[in-house]
Amino acid sequence: NKLPVLGKHCERKLPSEQAHI
Repeated sequence: NKLPVLGKHCERKLPSEQAHI
């Protein structure tokens, strides 16, 4: 998930993604 709004999209999709942000 390399979207411009990673903090927004991944935040609700994968908690692990927003964790590494």
